Amino acid sequence: MELYRKVEKKAKRESMSSAAIIREAVAQYLEKEGEKEIDWENDPIFKLVGIIKDGPTDLSVNHDYYLYGMKKKKKHQRCQK
Repeated sequence: MELYRKVEKKAKRESMSSAAIIREAVAQYLEKEGEKEIDWENDPIFKLVGIIKDGPTDLSVNHDYYLYGMKKKKKHQRCQK
């Protein structure tokens, strides 16, 4: 309710409709979000992909085992070769 009152107050002060104030705010928000897109090509972590040639073949399934020593999971039927 407080947010609604603030929008109404701003709309009145600027001689605009509440809908116009909301559209403007959403447009500004989306513009800022677009600026935050990640440049994967230059991301230092992304550049690490493929750096390790040998290692466990079940790492994606058993990462908890390798990181924390938890019980290993069985590979899914489709993942077995």
